[in-house]
Amino acid sequence: MTRALAGFADGTPMKNVRFDLVRSSGAMFGLAGFAVACVSGLLWEMSATATLSRGLTAIVVCHFVGSIAGSVLEKLVREHNAAYEASKAIPQLLRIANGDAQTTTGGGGGKGRAIGGDGGV
Repeated sequence: MTRALAGFADGTPMKNVRFDLVRSSGAMFGLAGFAVACVSGLLWEMSATATLSRGLTAIVVCHFVGSIAGSVLEKLVREHNAAYEASKAIPQLLRIANGDAQTTTGGGGGKGRAIGGDGGV
């Protein structure tokens, strides 16, 4: 599955692009682990074979750890967003979304007050 980059070649708007937290955090952790292993191998003046083999081991292990951290973070963000939406919901819109709202046609015989009106007085 290919995802188009927003605003580049195909002109798709930015809001249509989904950020995959699990894959991107795994990749970032893996690359950071590889960079640390390579730099430490160079500073300790290790052989190129030892440095790259430790770097490849670090990229695999850190990618796995980063994917786990990304999935935990994604679950945390989803739960926070759900709790925030539930706490900030407008009751009338919540009833409409749940299908519990009663439909009224308006125009009843009463003297209801309109917004900004004088109420028929």
